[in-house]
Amino acid sequence: MVLTAVWVVMYKQFQPQKPQNEGLVIQSQSITGGYRYVVKYGFYNYHLYTNEHITIGSVIQVEGTFKQYEDDQFEGDFSSLDYHKSRFVYYVIYHPKIQIIEQKWIPHLWHQNIKQHIEQLPYYTQVFVKSLVLGMLETELKTGTSKIGITHLFVLSGLHVTMLIGLTDKMLFFIPKKARVILQSSGLLLYLWITLFPVSLIRAVIQYILYETINFNQIRYTRLDVFSYTWIIMLIINPFYFDHTGFQLSFLVSFLFIVSRFKNTIQGAFTSTLSAQTFVIPITSKISQQLYPIAFFTTPLFIPLFTYVLLPLAWLSLYLPVGEILNEGFYYIILLIGFLEMNALSFRISMVVGVYALVYWGLWIYAYQSEQWIDKARRILVVIIFVLFIPYVKNFNPVGKVTFLSVGQGDTTIIERPYNQCTVVIDTFGDVVDYLKYNHIEKIDYLIITHGDYDHHRETMAIMNEIQVKQLVLSQYDDSDFQKTMRVYNPMYVQKGDRIRCGDIELNVLSPFKNYPSSNDVSVVIQTTIAGTTYLFTGDIEYDAEFDLVTQSYGELRSDILKVGHHGSRSSTHLAFLNAVNPSIAIISSGKDNSFGHPHSEVIQRLQQKAVKIYQTKEVQTICFVDLPFYRRYLILIHKPG
Repeated sequence: MVLTAVWVVMYKQFQPQKPQNEGLVIQSQSITGGYRYVVKYGFYNYHLYTNEHITIGSVIQVEGTFKQYEDDQFEGDFSSLDYHKSRFVYYVIYHPKIQIIEQKWIPHLWHQNIKQHIEQLPYYTQVFVKSLVLGMLETELKTGTSKIGITHLFVLSGLHVTMLIGLTDKMLFFIPKKARVILQSSGLLLYLWITLFPVSLIRAVIQYILYETINFNQIRYTRLDVFSYTWIIMLIINPFYFDHTGFQLSFLVSFLFIVSRFKNTIQGAFTSTLSAQTFVIPITSKISQQLYPIAFFTTPLFIPLFTYVLLPLAWLSLYLPVGEILNEGFYYIILLIGFLEMNALSFRISMVVGVYALVYWGLWIYAYQSEQWIDKARRILVVIIFVLFIPYVKNFNPVGKVTFLSVGQGDTTIIERPYNQCTVVIDTFGDVVDYLKYNHIEKIDYLIITHGDYDHHRETMAIMNEIQVKQLVLSQYDDSDFQKTMRVYNPMYVQKGDRIRCGDIELNVLSPFKNYPSSNDVSVVIQTTIAGTTYLFTGDIEYDAEFDLVTQSYGELRSDILKVGHHGSRSSTHLAFLNAVNPSIAIISSGKDNSFGHPHSEVIQRLQQKAVKIYQTKEVQTICFVDLPFYRRYLILIHKPG
């Protein structure tokens, strides 16, 4: 395990060279506006986005700029980079110049041919066959199966391997055990290739082959031994599997069933389902902050239905006449799933992540080990109380934060005061909802949208729908379409001179003064002092608004930390304004490789001439100023060093 950990850390630092030579197209997917191809170069892959049709097996040469997917921008954020690396995809290129050199036959064509054959089946049969044979869960089923807790039955996993092994055992009973295992292993490896290596299926296949292979000798390895070897082998193959949700869920559930002894009875089926679904809550709570109790009852009923009926029928349906006969039957199964989904009650839970996840698993194990039902009920109650208590932990947190969220070419700032006495969000772009949920922020006192530009308000509706917002705040002079759509929420309109009291801080509105010709200049400008440090948030103000601020509010502008206006555009942060503010730190929120060229070099030079320390979200990602109790100054935390 130590050696594996060292390997994982070292491998994650490794970055292969960008593709330079010919590549082999191994996968194709239709997307809006064109196609996405997986192109193999050496041991690694890259994604190619284009509107040109290219056949699988084409050897191509491309000309263009290779980039990487976006990494996580704050703790708990989804990392597209790591997600694609878990599939050996390290680079991406958009609409390059493509030259097709030659055509080859490759095994990936099996998947393509089977997929094309399945698409000839009747619609409802096609939905089930794609899911249960190729592991391609159709959109029509995703929501419903998730709510009633049977998604794992549609995803290729150990259940499918067990079924295939059991079937071939009965068909090949006359063949010696060793020869039968060789044939079964070969068939499973071929199936892996046809299904394009889904993570859960990889685990199940490796685990089966290892168990049957190493136990031919006199030394007997337990299933837990083989489970451990499988874990290590997969992390050696690709350490980025560790960040893959399918990998985490597959191994957690597999581990639970290996170390547990669930009885093969109806009671045992319900007990195992309840145990498995509650055991993985720290993983599933990050996907959906909803708990559906119906899943505890439907899963035990659907498992035999899938194992003995739907799974075999899906394979038989590959034969077109059978698929046509069974189409109506599959239709009624989809109706049943839809009916259960419509009647599925849900309970909202917070994300159980970080240290909360560790405490949860400790309490879960403590409850699980109890053998007396009364004692077990008491311990389960403790687990439930702990999960329900998580959102209220913030009420006891003495730490305050001002977070400049890395959201690409946009703006979002979040102010959190100690003991949850005040939360303010200024502008909403990027994965704001994910940040709020990850940090258990369930209410916002003031949601301030500085002006109606899309890069400042994109996630407003998502926040209004999923987070409790006490008061929406807009600019008095904002006449954008966005402002008109927000009237239904009874917003507070502010201008210069207004003050907003929130907990232990006061937000002073320094602008807008009037209705400017530019929509950027009507931005709400806010100044506030937090723990002895003065912050100035400037939205997208440009020269006219800055001039009015300097001439009419010169003495009020002095601030320690400046959120630079308009993402560092040359139209903002003029020298007179900068002299009036005289900041020690400047924050610039802009996107990597943005088409505007923000921040402009002139702005950087002005800040450097004033000896201002510059932090850019596109370089260091999320920037957080932390106020600790009994500490004279703030701490500056950045998500990634830059």
